Order: sequence, then C-alpha cells, then structure tokens
Amino acid sequence: MKIFSLVAIVLLTLNAVGKPSKAIFGADNRRELYQSPKAFQDLASGIGTWLAPLFTSTETQTSSQSEATLNLEFPTMNEHYALCAKEKFSEQPTTMISCTGFLIAEDLLLTAGHCMVNVGQATNQVTPMCSDFNWLFDYSITKRGQELLRNIPASKVSQCEKVLFAKHLGEGDQRMDFALIKLKRKYPERHHFKIFLGEIQRGMAVHIVGHPSGLPLKYAGGAYVLNARPGSQYFEANLDAVGGNSGSPVFNHRGEVLGILVRGNDDFVEDKERNCDRWNRCQMTGKNCQDGEQQVDYDNGMHVQKFSPEFLKLLSPYLNQ
Repeated sequence: MKIFSLVAIVLLTLNAVGKPSKAIFGADNRRELYQSPKAFQDLASGIGTWLAPLFTSTETQTSSQSEATLNLEFPTMNEHYALCAKEKFSEQPTTMISCTGFLIAEDLLLTAGHCMVNVGQATNQVTPMCSDFNWLFDYSITKRGQELLRNIPASKVSQCEKVLFAKHLGEGDQRMDFALIKLKRKYPERHHFKIFLGEIQRGMAVHIVGHPSGLPLKYAGGAYVLNARPGSQYFEANLDAVGGNSGSPVFNHRGEVLGILVRGNDDFVEDKERNCDRWNRCQMTGKNCQDGEQQVDYDNGMHVQKFSPEFLKLLSPYLNQ
C-alpha cells in the first residue's frame, strides 16, 4: 500500500492556503455527461481526475487478450463530506482528494498550479503531488444506472511522469495558478483541447467540465464572464464549480479553452438543524451567497486563470495549434 508524502497530505487542508473552493450560482446547472449538450460530450475523453492508488485494487483478467482492471473504493458524498441526504449528488461516490486536468497533446495535461505544488513553483520535477497521484480518464456516468467503480481498464489510468512547469505564487490580481505535466501514458485518440488566444470580454458565455468534489464528471453551462479583469492573471465567471473542479477547462461554444478554473468561494454551508452540509449557493451576480462571506472577503465570481503572457511564454513550446 502506498503511503502519502507529507506535502501531499498538506493538500487536504489547502483551503487555508489557496482557497480552491467554489460555489453554485443561481440554479445548479451541473449535469451528468450523458445529459450534457452533444457538442461537448466528445470533449470529455480528454479530461481526467486525480486518483490516489491507495483507494484502488487491481484484478488481472484470465483472458490473454484482456488487460488488468481496477476497482475503486470510494465513499459517497454523504459519507465523506456529510452532504445532506437530499442535496444533489449526495449518494454518488467521491475520490475525496481531487483535481481536474485536461489534455492538450497525447501525453501533456494542463491543470491548476496548486494541484502540483502547494505553494511556489517547479520546473522539470517530480513533485509529491505528481508522484503520489495518478490520473483517471472516463470517470463519468454515460447512462442511467451505470456501474461506475468496477472493472475499469488499467489503460484509463496514467501516472504523472514529471511536472514540466507549475506556478502557484503571487498575490491579488497577479496570483499565478497553472501547471503542465507530462504523463507516462500516451493518449493519441482522446480529445486534445485547443487554447483560445483572443480577448476575454465581459458577458462571454462559458462552460465547464470537471470533477467537483471528486465526483464523476459533470458538465455545467449557463454561465458567463462577470469581470474580464484586464491586466490580471485571472477573470471571474459565475460557473457552478466546487473544490475538485480546480484545473477544469473553462471553454467557449467552440470548445476552445479560455482558462483554467482555480478558486472561488466556500463549497458548503452548514445546515445546523439537520447537522449536515449543503452546497453553497449565490445569486447569478455572485452576491448574497448563503455562507454570507462572498460580499465581505472575496470577488463575485469563480477565478479562472487566463492564458496570460507569462503563462503562454511557458506553454508555447508545447502547443500544437
């Protein structure tokens, strides 16, 4: 059994450092993959989530033509996060420790910087967050009643070979939060995302696909840019996203990635009467969140890391578009 390094365990309390939690804006638009617009379903093959080997078991198939498969051992959202029984997705399994990433080439995956370095930066390194977690693809519900946690082909899981670059540093508008990693497996047939290099403008429609709270893949639309923040490392959008969505691609109607979801307001609000948690909800403007904190100490929308000049300078040698 693999033992987590100290730095990886620190990630469990990262809220105190990077505040990578999020919230729901207006109606909860998160849907399963099979319920999402057909135009976006093919994008999902290029999206992965963190997988801790500690929570997997391997079975070798008897047929010489079959590969090893994995079984996943995860609790439900109700069990792990004390999510109230009638809250959306409360009975679905969670990977517990989670980030999202997306392919831009057959073995290159973009994610949030805080998913690879707790604080600081790394170049051509095997960081603890790289070595202690694998990346799982196709963790999604594609039809009603699907068995999700058993007999997963091992080829859907890749180890992280190294962090090509990662930054999680800076303050305020100039906080950088991005990472590019190289996987040990190559996925030439999966979707490789293209980067939007145009200007981010207020009111632009945006979509997100990722793994909120380590849940099976979810799509959320009906969102738009609240504040383009010219000159900043990030823009704000009212995307329905929570912790685990960190690293998710935020894209336009053509599937071009405008940025990487990195942080926001609190995920949950306590229901003291029922002794459980509910999803934190805000108005579409980002105001009047149920936890009462959004108006006081945070911006109105989710923070989305832009492809800023600093980011693009590091990324450009790896882009093939």
